[in-house]
Amino acid sequence: KYWQIPYKYFSVLALGFIFCIPVTHAANEIPVTLRIEGENATIVNTTVQVPDECDVVDTTTSTPTHFTGYKAICVLQAAQEQQLVTYQVTNWGFAFALDSVNTIANATDWSKTWMLFKNFKDPQMGIDGFSVAENDELVLSYGAWPKLPLKLELSTSTLMVGETETLTARVWDEATSQ
Repeated sequence: KYWQIPYKYFSVLALGFIFCIPVTHAANEIPVTLRIEGENATIVNTTVQVPDECDVVDTTTSTPTHFTGYKAICVLQAAQEQQLVTYQVTNWGFAFALDSVNTIANATDWSKTWMLFKNFKDPQMGIDGFSVAENDELVLSYGAWPKLPLKLELSTSTLMVGETETLTARVWDEATSQ
């Protein structure tokens, strides 16, 4: 025998089921600011929703690697999936190297290369080796080492004639690695 549920009760049950389904995809993403600086111009400066895991393909071997834990490399992968950039990486076995972004490749003699900064500090590891947190800023910068400045900050958003304001330039300090 079939269950016979009056239509009005079936509708209430169906709607209750639909509204009880949790949306987990958005909960597993965090906002991270991604700024990519080419040698002469900014390529990207936006907030990217970053998943807690991603798959990245080694460009030289076509081998995929699965990452978990909001890795910085997942920021770049999310940006590529959102069609903001394209990139290539190589797995050297101990770390992933960022080879190119939007066809801007490391020089063969490494005189110009892609440098990584998390919240304006050198993570001192490959892009796959460190995680990002909500509202972090990941800066990828192409050029000769070190490339200065990383960021300029003005003490106000409105300049007035005759008033003094402060302009702060954040630069790389080799001694402190910051």
